[in-house]
Amino acid sequence: PPEANHHDNDGHGTHVAYLLLRLAKHADLRICKVTNSRCILDVDIQRIAEAIIHSSQKGDPRSEDHVDILTLSFCFPRYDDVLRPIYHAILKAQANGVIIFAASGNECGDAGLSWPVSLYEMGNVIQISSSDGKGPPSGYNLRLDIGRWICTLGQGVPSCQLQLGTEYPIYRSGSSLATPIAAAIAAIILGIVDHAYSVLFPQDMIVLWSQLRTRLGMEKILCETCTEVGHRSSSSPIAPWFFFQHTEVIQMQRIRNILSNIRDQEKAYICQLYIYVLEMVA
Repeated sequence: PPEANHHDNDGHGTHVAYLLLRLAKHADLRICKVTNSRCILDVDIQRIAEAIIHSSQKGDPRSEDHVDILTLSFCFPRYDDVLRPIYHAILKAQANGVIIFAASGNECGDAGLSWPVSLYEMGNVIQISSSDGKGPPSGYNLRLDIGRWICTLGQGVPSCQLQLGTEYPIYRSGSSLATPIAAAIAAIILGIVDHAYSVLFPQDMIVLWSQLRTRLGMEKILCETCTEVGHRSSSSPIAPWFFFQHTEVIQMQRIRNILSNIRDQEKAYICQLYIYVLEMVA
């Protein structure tokens, strides 16, 4: 908020920003305070919606206020009509080429997806779960049965808060901490690809640039270029160092092929749908 009431009373937002900038050191952050407490029921619904809309308005994607990535490290137990402004804001942001990451929650077991991460089922957000330092998913993750789910470090993460009277950080855990780490990895990829494509594949730049800024495009790139080969399954622990295992030229060619395949699959689906409609009409 522009007024003086911008102090982080809880510290969660500060930790999220700290993690983002530890990985993506050259990223520009846009931060909006939406609550004065840790309780999700105290959040300002309208402020969340306005912040999303303001930062993802259609226009020049390189303008000062436009963002490439939204990270939503909060969860409501379920969708309710009172959340409709946020839902519409997320749809607008997605339509304007903003990649949206959402924390999956820490409820464990089969409790079901909270909101807004449940929008993953509709293709609106990339859901992020937590993993430990060696890659396996954390025990407090939800058990998900829907497609491929992404996890990254969220267990025992050093925060920017120090233990009282020491120089040692307090370690925190949760999918809300894994989410900014995943967003930072995506920011690194966007920065590298934007630079490399303009040199290596200028003729494909516009199409591939747009494809990468979709939920499916970025999810595919994360799962196929930022994971260890043996883990490319339904559960994909991602880490930035896997992305840098290949030379820039090889990695950009892989990304180009992945995004081109997505485009071809979408064309095939539209063609099949068109044929199906014709058959139904006939």
